[in-house]
Amino acid sequence: MAWKRSSVRIRYAPPEFMQNSQDIPGYFWCVILMLAGVENSAYTASMNTSQMERFVAAAESQYNDALPYHTWGHAQAVMESLKGLLARMERRGNRFPEAKRNGLIVAAAWHDVRFGGEYAKNGFDSEEAFAAYQAARYLEQQGADSAVIAFVEDAILATRHNTQHRSPAGLALHRADIDNIGGPYAGFLATNTSLFQEAEVLGNPIDLQTHKERTAKFVRFTINEMRNELPLLHEHVGTPSAFDTVAAQNLERYLGEATQ
Repeated sequence: MAWKRSSVRIRYAPPEFMQNSQDIPGYFWCVILMLAGVENSAYTASMNTSQMERFVAAAESQYNDALPYHTWGHAQAVMESLKGLLARMERRGNRFPEAKRNGLIVAAAWHDVRFGGEYAKNGFDSEEAFAAYQAARYLEQQGADSAVIAFVEDAILATRHNTQHRSPAGLALHRADIDNIGGPYAGFLATNTSLFQEAEVLGNPIDLQTHKERTAKFVRFTINEMRNELPLLHEHVGTPSAFDTVAAQNLERYLGEATQ
């Protein structure tokens, strides 16, 4: 299957002597990653709004709305979060060109298509790799430019947990995908309830206490990860309303609630 691709791409790896980020001051590491975006800025392939809307609409049929969480509704929510993030970035002086914005929205629409374990049966190593393949195959069939396809693929692959050296566009989609973690508690709780239910639907039931323990591990990792990535998206870290602060508060509240 020629379309299979690794779900971990290190397109912007720093020189060998810099690859241990613990040896570099945090602010300098942020500068390195921001400069890495210069290569990404060379993306010049066009995708107009009409094409974007057509590509987005095609993704809807690829979702299984019988699932509690990874549905077309989730994809729509990520698209809305992404649009909000891009608007905030623009107000702070960092605007993606229209073609990139449209490409990111298409990636958001396709980022969880055919979720539910099909990836392993088809020889892929993650849900994200399988979704990226589905998006790339569709876009190729539609005659999309190879640069558009690569851009969408990379953005989708960046939503995978613990991906290293995300591009600026990948950072944006990753941030939008996990928006509920650092948003209002109602959304945090609804997401975890749906994910707990989805595990059973997919044939992998676990008890609630185990689910909470896994959630705690994931959220704590994400908080630490986002403390490095948020400045690259022109977002604050550590303030009362910052993503990392709210996420930590949400997790503390969630773990403090009685396990039914």
